[in-house]
Amino acid sequence: MFLQLSVIPPSLLLILRDRWVEVRSDNFHIYSQQSTRQTNRFTNDLEVWCQVASFVIFGVSSCPKASVLNLVYLFDDVETLQTFVATNETAFFAPSPRATFLVFAFNHAWISSLRSLSRA
Repeated sequence: MFLQLSVIPPSLLLILRDRWVEVRSDNFHIYSQQSTRQTNRFTNDLEVWCQVASFVIFGVSSCPKASVLNLVYLFDDVETLQTFVATNETAFFAPSPRATFLVFAFNHAWISSLRSLSRA
């Protein structure tokens, strides 16, 4: 069941009006408030992480093809993310039968560690 909003909250309206960039890779569909350059860099870092995780977990050098879409939403910062999701979370993961949702703020600590991993 869906809840229909009669009035869109102003904070949500501001987020929805922002520019969003879409980048697709072999394993991820990424929607980002960052520039195309930064989103491409993040996508590359995420693919490297996927390869490393696949090697560590499965002993294979490439990321196995996912059975559902991996949708990643990258917000400018934690404050913007929290306005959108109305929680105190700074990142979250939500699997479903049709897609896996990953939501991050660009200034989240995990993003920094992701960058460090791909630059090593």
